[in-house]
Amino acid sequence: MSRSCPSNYRDMLAVLTTMHAQGVCHCSDTTLGRELVLIVDRDNSLEFMGYDASPETNFAHAIVPGFDEAMAFAERVKFPEHGLIVMGCGDDQRAPEILPRKDVTDREMLESAVQEACRRCGTAFAETNMHAHRNPTRMAAIKRATTDFVRRFYSRCPECDYLGFNATERVPGLLCAWRGKPTRVVITEILGCRSCGHRSEQSVCDQTTADPGQCDECNPECSVSMERIL
Repeated sequence: MSRSCPSNYRDMLAVLTTMHAQGVCHCSDTTLGRELVLIVDRDNSLEFMGYDASPETNFAHAIVPGFDEAMAFAERVKFPEHGLIVMGCGDDQRAPEILPRKDVTDREMLESAVQEACRRCGTAFAETNMHAHRNPTRMAAIKRATTDFVRRFYSRCPECDYLGFNATERVPGLLCAWRGKPTRVVITEILGCRSCGHRSEQSVCDQTTADPGQCDECNPECSVSMERIL
């Protein structure tokens, strides 16, 4: 039996790239940028998603006492191609209620904002602008997530031919090379059809053991739950 994709998905795809969620997580000294692209068919209780996780992010902030230090930070985060946000600083924390400059895109704007914040607070709080239209690195991540969405969307169920036959669960447990204990490294994916319920299992790991850096016992600071990343 074959089921076709509901016709309203074409309209939903037309606005797909405007529907995304962005987040950043930390694992030891690594910052991981994450993007999720999602459409939901409430009539049929179905959802389709695309995902990207990458260390390629310029997410960062700095407390600076003057323009020279602000400019050094700006250069590290690819300014002016990537925008900045500057605000006041109190007790070494961001103070957005004081001088929020949310769209700093050139050297003159940065100098003016930092000098004013330092005049009022003694230091300025500068951070990367993570709005996609001011952050080409994030735009590239959203593109990858959208590409992943399209791949997942057009993957068909071998039983009913319905769209969206993809991983619904990832099973961790690859053994640590040092301790021989199960780690968070995924070894198997469970593929599932959201229409007929067909499920199949496939191996996704070609390693025999896991790097100790991905072991909770060898590296307890690692806080990324690999089995939750789709």
